[in-house]
Amino acid sequence: MQRTISAMVGKGSVNHNSRKFKAENVDGNRTHLNIDYCNESIKKVYHELFDCVRQVKMLAKGPQKG
Repeated sequence: MQRTISAMVGKGSVNHNSRKFKAENVDGNRTHLNIDYCNESIKKVYHELFDCVRQVKMLAKGPQKG
């Protein structure tokens, strides 16, 4: 069985990626099989994961000379 995943890049369309609408080529009898693994803002998740790394990197660089 083939599996696919959708992710929003750029502005994107939350309705498209979360399948909140039914396109012409979609079998409505199977939509209950769709699984939302994660439906969070990519910006929010990025900050949760990487802000601390960026902060450590900035501290490691030390004061900027100029």
